[in-house]
Amino acid sequence: MKAHLTEKSVTLANQDHPCFTFLVNKADTSAHIKALVKTLYQVDATDIRFINNVAKQVKFRGKKGSRGAIRKAIITLKPKQRIDLFDVKEEKPTDGK
Repeated sequence: MKAHLTEKSVTLANQDHPCFTFLVNKADTSAHIKALVKTLYQVDATDIRFINNVAKQVKFRGKKGSRGAIRKAIITLKPKQRIDLFDVKEEKPTDGK
């Protein structure tokens, strides 16, 4: 299980009802992921949803290949609980001078 940090996942994590996105193993169940989140981050998950992206066949420089399939878990926590890994502070733009 590893954090999936994209612009969309960071936006979801910084809302009023935050959701945190992780890449998980295809064999992992909701109960297993709840236990992992509890032990790794010391927070309680209330809801877990899954997104399964299938593998795609691709061609690159005339050779056939495939992109791997991924499974994402979108985890909702109890109110007032957060995972600090997803906290990204916006920096004010500076003059390039």
